[in-house]
Amino acid sequence: MMYLTKNELHDGRFEKFIKEPSTKIEIEIGCNAGKLLTRIANIHKDRKFIGVEINSSLSFDAYNRIVDKNLNNVAIVNIEAYDFIKNFLNDNTVDVIHIYFPTPFPLSINLPKRLICNRFIDEAHRVLKNDGSLRLLTDIKDYYEDILKLFEFEKWWAIKWIEYNAGQQSELLIGSPCEINYRKQSNTDIYSLQVIRIG
Repeated sequence: MMYLTKNELHDGRFEKFIKEPSTKIEIEIGCNAGKLLTRIANIHKDRKFIGVEINSSLSFDAYNRIVDKNLNNVAIVNIEAYDFIKNFLNDNTVDVIHIYFPTPFPLSINLPKRLICNRFIDEAHRVLKNDGSLRLLTDIKDYYEDILKLFEFEKWWAIKWIEYNAGQQSELLIGSPCEINYRKQSNTDIYSLQVIRIG
């Protein structure tokens, strides 16, 4: 288990954490306080998980949660997600990218635009292994519709949502805190997307 800021990503610990070629690596972008991340990392102890969170206070909460659970297969990185994907991950190294309820209002976290755009999709394709997957949930219809337009057919294969064992209740897609909250609101639709990297 480790906690890293952007400046600490060069000190060798992160490279050592992810270097085992036989280990599956999964990333949760916007891991918040780590509730979902610690749950899935506890279930899948044979995999390594990276929680990416731009908010330093929330990232510390996530780290404290993995310490409490004694999860040695998790690293928390306090950094902006695109910066992390572009500058700190090698080609074809990641098995799954989880993105659940990304903020539709980037200015609220001092970012100029929404995370999921052409440049992010290009970097996600680069770092995912062949047949690696990107999984996304959002409650924002226009964001979802914009995202769908970004995936080029020759690079991605959109598939029906495949259940992921996150210890969630049967009626939930993933069981993140946001999903649980939105399910309580009867007028809130949740849009799901799973794409597989090809090419």
